[in-house]
Amino acid sequence: MSNKISYGLKYLIITLLLFCNAPWTAAQQPARKVTLNLESVSFENCLKAIERQTHYTFLYRKDLINLSKLVSFSCKDEALTAVLDSLLPSQNIAYRIQDLTIVLTPKQVRNKKTPTLIQGNIVDENKEPVIGASIKIKGTTQGTITDIDGNFSFEASLDDKVIISYVGLETIERKIGTKVMNIVMKDDAVSLGDVVVTGYQKINRKMFTGSASKVNADETVLKGNPDVTNSLQGKVAGVQITNVSSTFGASPVLTIRGNSSINGTNKPL
Repeated sequence: MSNKISYGLKYLIITLLLFCNAPWTAAQQPARKVTLNLESVSFENCLKAIERQTHYTFLYRKDLINLSKLVSFSCKDEALTAVLDSLLPSQNIAYRIQDLTIVLTPKQVRNKKTPTLIQGNIVDENKEPVIGASIKIKGTTQGTITDIDGNFSFEASLDDKVIISYVGLETIERKIGTKVMNIVMKDDAVSLGDVVVTGYQKINRKMFTGSASKVNADETVLKGNPDVTNSLQGKVAGVQITNVSSTFGASPVLTIRGNSSINGTNKPL
């Protein structure tokens, strides 16, 4: 009899312990369903909303995760892992779950750009090689120039963009896309005004330190005179035109900054 009572008491005690322990176990078991309806909230607040519903804690380095970035996300009764798989990839973040902790780390971005030897040739509209044209990889300081035949070569990714420029020609910006580039550059009527052409060189006006004057072609029309030199009379400062012969067709003498020079002689500077 005493054995039956002892067995009954043990059974009762075990039952009571299980009954009392049931609410505590349920409270400690993390919820795995998540419902969110977030619109333009910070990524940090989004993580906090998930923590409140799941009892999980996010672990991350603040200097590696952009917590202030605004996100919009909605879900209804979805599993925690499904929510993380939808939310985190768009933020370029990877995760792993360890006990009740979700560890966040930035995804490693692999550089898929593979350097390739790019070769090509640049000519103008007259099919003449453009010597010294600049080819620069956009966003970098890397580049090259064309040789005497207009040829060039450099290493870059096919996804890179290049900026091709030359004084007096239109600047070109384009994606490389191919290992061989044959380019035709067109005249740039606007930038031609920035070029000074002398008897021995062509130079950008900003780099020119001498004195230069410009005379338009329509201003040099002088009917009845076979020599264009006479048409410059009075149109260019410091230039004097002197007719030394009355013979028709005889060339006049052109003096540049002669009598008005600092030495007061007839010799041009």
